[in-house]
Amino acid sequence: MRRQPVGWIEEVIEARHYAKAKAIYDHAPDKTDVVKHDPLLRLVEENEYAHAKDLIVRRRAHAKAQGKKGTPGG
Repeated sequence: MRRQPVGWIEEVIEARHYAKAKAIYDHAPDKTDVVKHDPLLRLVEENEYAHAKDLIVRRRAHAKAQGKKGTPGG
């Protein structure tokens, strides 16, 4: 029988727990109440904010680059 790398099953279990927490967070009408009581849900919220921040930065950079293309010398 082939053995999995050390720690692999723990990573799978953690990923499943994170996926469940993400689903709870996504469906919660009041996210503030949900994240108060669970550190994993706070992590989900932190990741959501970090992802949103990255998207905003990329969109602004893209918009800035698009604006320069229409200018002389751009």
